[in-house]
Amino acid sequence: MYCVDIPIQIVNGTKITIQFSGSSDEIGIQFLMTIFSVLAGFLIALFSIWITERYRRKQGVRQSTQSILNELDIHEKFLRERKKPFLSLVPNPKTHEESFAYNGSLMQRSAFESALYSGSFRHFSLELQKQISNLYVEIELTNHLSGKILEFITMGDMNSVHFKRSMIHYGDVLDSKLDQILDTIISLRKLLK
Repeated sequence: MYCVDIPIQIVNGTKITIQFSGSSDEIGIQFLMTIFSVLAGFLIALFSIWITERYRRKQGVRQSTQSILNELDIHEKFLRERKKPFLSLVPNPKTHEESFAYNGSLMQRSAFESALYSGSFRHFSLELQKQISNLYVEIELTNHLSGKILEFITMGDMNSVHFKRSMIHYGDVLDSKLDQILDTIISLRKLLK
């Protein structure tokens, strides 16, 4: 009959002793069973962590998808209900001078940026990533163009016919970009659902 003590120090500094006693065959079997139990526990813990992380990742992707869909709904509603043209000349009845009427708004990108920075975006298919990214790049460029048009209107010479025509042209370009964005949103929403 043998008795074997195996001291083990755990990472946090705790010391434990595993004791085996019996014949040499029994000690070998006890030792193997202990090793098997530790490995089984370790594998179960790893599998549990993997399942939990996978569930959290799926939840994050679902939440990101829903946020992007909600944002696209808002953009679609705005684009469908917006007044056209984006920019028009309106006569002022009191002064008999023309001024520009602006019928626009900036479109948000917060759901896209949130999905991008949270890491959820990388779990979308590559094709979906490309389409969503292209849409939001178009939204950003359109927002920038819209801001520049407003900036030029406030600084421009309203007495210049060329300036007025140029601004109306830029407004028309912006109108066509907004129509393209609406079409892209409609097709993209089908992919996200």
